[in-house]
Amino acid sequence: MQTQFNYGHTVCFYPVIDADKMMEVFIPELYPWEEGAEETKVFLNDDYSFDANRKSKLLFYENRKSMREIELHFERGYSDKPVAFLQKTLAEEGISFGRGTGRGCDGTEWCQEDYTAEVMYCSDALMDHSTGPYWGEQYQFGFINKSCRPVLGGKRVRSIRFSHCMSGVWPEMEKWFTKLLDEPRTIDRHELSVIARELTEGGPYDLAVFGKDRNIYDWIYLDV
Repeated sequence: MQTQFNYGHTVCFYPVIDADKMMEVFIPELYPWEEGAEETKVFLNDDYSFDANRKSKLLFYENRKSMREIELHFERGYSDKPVAFLQKTLAEEGISFGRGTGRGCDGTEWCQEDYTAEVMYCSDALMDHSTGPYWGEQYQFGFINKSCRPVLGGKRVRSIRFSHCMSGVWPEMEKWFTKLLDEPRTIDRHELSVIARELTEGGPYDLAVFGKDRNIYDWIYLDV
């Protein structure tokens, strides 16, 4: 399967904006001389904003066939950079949303650095790499297109998550992620455990899949 991937970062704006759909803003990785590399600012509301570039877009994950992309509309504002107002885009798209507290479940205030992940994605799936105080370096494979989801124990898996990963394992993760997309197939727990043992610290919660168990979708933790 010929797949075109996009590379860059996503910024999660929950809990500043509480929307009724799963979405993030994607900021592509561009060289300074590339078209669209001009620095911009995206305003979430009067209190919160983040840096981006002109090629930034809104990503939706709720479709079971493909990811949806929406261009952000940048305009010259009162700053020296082009600006976009995310709430305006959400309203134009008819997406219900409300104002959040601006603080996470652990009480820390939202900031771009803490809510940013390194990503690669295509229309069918996304791999993100993030770092946090509870899960360390984490890689998560999300399969948006239902037909591309690997099968584990006779059931399709929506997501695979590796926590407390060793540093510098992006190349290995990318290779396995793209292989799963090129060859949609059945995987087993042993295969996942071998990868987890090689690339993570091997703790009890370092390998998990999001799938259907007893007719309920939830995270299922596997032994490493």
